[in-house]
Amino acid sequence: MYKIKQYLEDIYEQMRLRRTYCRFAKKNIIKIIANRDYDNLFLREIHYNYIVHTAEEMYRNIADPELKECVNYIIENGPAMYCYKTAKQKRYDDDDIFYDSDKALFYAYWDNKKMFFKRSLNNRKKVLDYLNISFWEQSDGSPHQYLSKEFSIEQGDVVLDIGAAEGNFTLSIIDQIEKAYLFECEPEWLEALKYTFADYREKICIVPQFVSDKDHEDETTIDAFCKKNHLDQIGMIKMDIEGAEIKALIGAKDMLRGKHIKKCAICVYHNIEDADKIEKLLHGYSKAYTDGYIMSAIWHLHDLKYPYWVKGVLRAELK
Repeated sequence: MYKIKQYLEDIYEQMRLRRTYCRFAKKNIIKIIANRDYDNLFLREIHYNYIVHTAEEMYRNIADPELKECVNYIIENGPAMYCYKTAKQKRYDDDDIFYDSDKALFYAYWDNKKMFFKRSLNNRKKVLDYLNISFWEQSDGSPHQYLSKEFSIEQGDVVLDIGAAEGNFTLSIIDQIEKAYLFECEPEWLEALKYTFADYREKICIVPQFVSDKDHEDETTIDAFCKKNHLDQIGMIKMDIEGAEIKALIGAKDMLRGKHIKKCAICVYHNIEDADKIEKLLHGYSKAYTDGYIMSAIWHLHDLKYPYWVKGVLRAELK
């Protein structure tokens, strides 16, 4: 009896120490993430192991084959935003990266058109990594792909590219559209976009404003912007604005209700509830998600309770 009692006490003590250690580790992980300090590889590994083991337990009996593939991927390779082996495949190599000495910026060719990169992408490796993941994001089967053969731009469309970044979305459709409004607020990307679209000035308007549910100073609503610019019909809205998509759609209620927007490609992966909320805002549209999942726990470490996967892009079209 004593041995059993001692054994249980030993287990309890081990559990107590383990809980104490985990609280300590989580506290430090949160601090590291908040300060963007990834130099402490030991604590980063603790965090990665936590995600992998928790996912393995939580999703052990999952039936969804796409989700099962994601779980198996991180068990073998560790956590990643895109849990697919194809995401690691390279389309571009070092010979595809060029440097413009006059502008002091790197550039590459996207759909046979020059695309410049922001100034902080200041070496070939950074540009190459960015370019390859951008290519995969817009490849068939990616959860981040905006367009497909079935869901595409029509000739002569007016497009709102909200969260333009490097502008690859608009650059890939520039020959088909009548006009594109590129909403981007990061100064470095604004500079790069100016050079990328220098030969398309008649088709491009770069708008250095946030898109939200308010219209003042450095932000605007879609409704207010369209009214101000006499835009009665929008062919497509593409939106990737780091979790502000819901506010932006609330600010488009008149254009959506009046059926003045034909299609939307909206990122829904920034928050776990975004997909459901955005679906409701797009009432009256037929809706379909892109294939696959995106691992959202990667950037939600400050309040992470468990790892989870979310859909990437919601494509919506007027019925």
